[in-house]
Amino acid sequence: FYGLLPDIIFGTTLVTTKSTRKFNTPFGQFSYQKIKKEAFTGYASDTLMANCEKALVDYLYLNRNRFIDAGAFWDEMRWQNFEEVNFNKAVKFAALFNNKKLNILLRSLKSYARPKQTR
Repeated sequence: FYGLLPDIIFGTTLVTTKSTRKFNTPFGQFSYQKIKKEAFTGYASDTLMANCEKALVDYLYLNRNRFIDAGAFWDEMRWQNFEEVNFNKAVKFAALFNNKKLNILLRSLKSYARPKQTR
């Protein structure tokens, strides 16, 4: 939604404080992924959609075991549009997860994004 990755979306991932589940519907696959109650914040009250920074942090958290903290890896994923991201806000959301790997990934992505934000 925020244009950070140019990939085509084949399913929708939502976060919840309840059990992780997947549903296949005529409208596509919906995947509910469990996160800590403390980290369940950063959403617009009218749409329940995560703001840009929370969506980024949730994405990194949910994929932390597949991601590595290297510039070449971020290049391969084709990240873009970092000018919309407030990394200080993202760091605060990441702290709610209390997850070392998430913090490492976010710091790495922030370093990768910095030169792109100043173009």
